[in-house]
Amino acid sequence: MRTLRTVFITVVVLAGSIFLGPRLSFLFARSASAPAATDESAILKSFAAIAPIDAHLHIYRDDPALNALIDRLNLHAINICVIDDRDPFGKGLEPQRSDVLKVRQGTRGRAAFCTTFSPYGFEEPGFKEKTIRQLNQDFANGAVAVKIYKVM
Repeated sequence: MRTLRTVFITVVVLAGSIFLGPRLSFLFARSASAPAATDESAILKSFAAIAPIDAHLHIYRDDPALNALIDRLNLHAINICVIDDRDPFGKGLEPQRSDVLKVRQGTRGRAAFCTTFSPYGFEEPGFKEKTIRQLNQDFANGAVAVKIYKVM
């Protein structure tokens, strides 16, 4: 689990440094009272202070250790469902929807629910009504976005 945590932190910090660049330099600037660059706890606290947002996650397992890390990093994220007939897990919205809702609950809302819909019945009668009904249900259950996946 420590390796997973280290990889996750490295990816988050790297992504933040690429996209935020110079705006983050104040977090790591050395002063007489600043922590050494090797002080993981201080670096994580500095990172958490910016309230980072990850706009693209696919977490389908409610894991207390990962939930604690997300909380410790003060991370907010969008957890995305996709439907893709090339992926055995992604052939339908379930169990993804249920899993993402469990992750949202386990992270106390920090991992927001992004729903999707199946594009495979696009030409079938009732597609529009069925899709709208499903999306309305998902938004009623807390979805904040819809992913229109590239298989379209």
